[in-house]
Amino acid sequence: MDSGKETASLWALSPLDGRYSRVCGPLRDLFSEGALIRERVVVEARYWIRLLEFLGLELPNAADQASLLDWAAALGDVDLERVKQIEARLRHDVKAVEYLIREHARGTVWEQHSSWIHWGLTSEDTDSLAYGRLLARAAAEVIVPSSLELVRILCGMIRRDARVVMLARTHGQVAVPTTMGKEWAVFLSRAAFWLGQLRQQRLSGKLSGAVGNYNAQTLLFPELDWQRFARSFIAEMGLEPSPITTQIVPSSYLVLFLDWVRQLNSVWLDLAQNVWLYAALGTLRLKAVPGEVGSSTMPHKVNPIHFEGAEGNLQMSSALLEALSDKLSLSRLQRDLSDKTAKRNIGVALGHSLVATEALAEGLARVEPDEEALLREVRAHPEVLSEALQLRRRANGQPEAFAGVQSAVRGGDSDWQSLVAGLGDEERAVVSAWKPEEYTGLAAELAVAEAERIEAELGLADNQDDRRAERGSDRGNRADD
Repeated sequence: MDSGKETASLWALSPLDGRYSRVCGPLRDLFSEGALIRERVVVEARYWIRLLEFLGLELPNAADQASLLDWAAALGDVDLERVKQIEARLRHDVKAVEYLIREHARGTVWEQHSSWIHWGLTSEDTDSLAYGRLLARAAAEVIVPSSLELVRILCGMIRRDARVVMLARTHGQVAVPTTMGKEWAVFLSRAAFWLGQLRQQRLSGKLSGAVGNYNAQTLLFPELDWQRFARSFIAEMGLEPSPITTQIVPSSYLVLFLDWVRQLNSVWLDLAQNVWLYAALGTLRLKAVPGEVGSSTMPHKVNPIHFEGAEGNLQMSSALLEALSDKLSLSRLQRDLSDKTAKRNIGVALGHSLVATEALAEGLARVEPDEEALLREVRAHPEVLSEALQLRRRANGQPEAFAGVQSAVRGGDSDWQSLVAGLGDEERAVVSAWKPEEYTGLAAELAVAEAERIEAELGLADNQDDRRAERGSDRGNRADD
């Protein structure tokens, strides 16, 4: 960042354009005012060409068409500022785009066709297609890739920690053992579900005029199939046609998209909060980075700032996404403009999510399980084996075994030792051989299998054979390690 931009960022009202401007650059290219204007010009230019073709009018040659589309796609600051000048006079942002294209056409082969620019459209026709295309790009180029990076990181952590034994906690209290890798796999599995939905999501658009009925088109050119033309052009834009609309497209597809991003946010929020708790409990160690400061007064501090930052940004993102979903589901009569100012905040909502995933990725690279402490803790709670004891007795025909074991061990470790000491010789011989650090069931196998499944499902399954061969060498804190 040059010094001018850096100084400007110090005075930005939004932290997304200030403190987090580096992270949010990819979204600025999609949801800034300039990006929206450029996409509107692209939509209008492509529609203009297709409309002339549909009406059977003589088109400029392929080179002239390519030149027009190239100009639209690379619209520069001079043209963008010209649109804002026109808008200041007209007080209409989309009409200003039409006037810009008309100005650009003067003195060219396109001028004879300038009366067909924006013909038959309402501003929402242009905007539904522009926003739909921008959102599709945001998902494909920014939101999904940033979360896929977290998926890759989690898959690596699963393999690293598949056999690292730890106590589970239910209701905040000690429960039977699990492995760190298995708990990473839970977040991986949840995130992969929502990522799968987002990758398949299609957004919608319209091309049916002032109130969705093709009124002028069918009156003036009744012999033409306007619905077919609309379906074809919208599909060419990579969107789903909405056949029944008012002036605006029903927001079902958009609301679903926003809600799926919010659900993905919830997974990453849960991960951030759980890592914070694991660090507080001593389950995870936070790596100290030379030169960094954890507290302005306490020199020893290493704080989980990446996870706290992710938490705050994810909550901001989800609050905005929920507000947008609620707002965009409503529209008075055939149109009101309150949705337009709301939509300008879609990039803000996605920006906070992007900042959070970047922080999570950096934070996860700085944590590792304290294997020795975890093993000590597991061994300090042999009473977790009481589950296996009561189930063994029930399998041997003792239906009241749960109550009997519970009355003997609910006090903790010392009660478990007393219980084992008082068992009959045969049962004591069996139970004494049990070790809490080995009482993890299929945790390691489940975790690695889930990582492999999701890598294959999301197209991340490189070197799977090598990874399967490495399973036996995964580190762990079992007694024999």
